Formats: sequence, C-alpha cells, structure tokens
Amino acid sequence: MRSITYYSSGANRFAWAGVAGIANGDSEETILALGDPTNSSIDGVSKTIEYADIGVKFTLIKGRVYMCEMSEPTGGNIDVVERYFHALVH
Repeated sequence: MRSITYYSSGANRFAWAGVAGIANGDSEETILALGDPTNSSIDGVSKTIEYADIGVKFTLIKGRVYMCEMSEPTGGNIDVVERYFHALVH
C-alpha cells in the first residue's frame, strides 16, 4: 500500500480518527501548529497542506479539514518527533 486517504463529507468531527493530532473539521490554524508545511497549494475552493517529512497531507474547504492522506514519510523519526513537539508547544 502506498497511501491511505480519509474523507468526510459531513461535519461529524469523528468521521475519522485524528492523524498527527488533526481531526476532521479542524481549522487551518490547528494544522499549522505542526510547523511550516513542506508544500501547500490551492485548487479551486480547496487548499492542500502537506508535511511530506511525516507523510501527511490535509485538504481543506472553507478553512476546515475534510480529507487526510497518509503516505510514507520522506524524513526520519526525528522529523516526526519535532513536528509533534512543535504542535504541543504552540
């Protein structure tokens, strides 16, 4: 398996379990607590924020997460620890 994608079409906060501390319906501000993304883009009404080093990509509409894709991280274990620590202290 190369990646797995979680998607929610509703406002149910528990549509999928939190990934990297981010859950369905969380704000862009909550995502950015992980630190500077490795990539971000806007396509029509959706925005994608990616943290390739820890293997997660979030897609938002109206500033709220509705989709998360997990794949193999490009960074090492220390990158994951640093991202989570950054999110905890901010």
